[in-house]
Amino acid sequence: DQAPEDPIFPYLSYGEIKSENISADGMVLFAHTMSLHVWSRYAGRAEVLQIMDAVATVLDKSRLTLSGSQLVSAHVLFADTFRAQDGHTRHGLIRFHAITQD
Repeated sequence: DQAPEDPIFPYLSYGEIKSENISADGMVLFAHTMSLHVWSRYAGRAEVLQIMDAVATVLDKSRLTLSGSQLVSAHVLFADTFRAQDGHTRHGLIRFHAITQD
């Protein structure tokens, strides 16, 4: 979603979310991919990397509790940092993948 007009840095936002039915052998399975964005105005990459590491630690191979589904697997697919278009803000991107069973 969109960040507020004047956000307080650092902050996290979520981007694209995809879910796909991958059911097989009578099991109802879904594959989910989600992009998380980290935004920082700290000089350098340190703050973005620290936040990304904390997020990845929670999400990667975690045992998240879900309502109505069971988590089969979870892991970080991709993580990268770069300077945002404004030339001042650091942008971190984490792509997370999970498989759930209903």
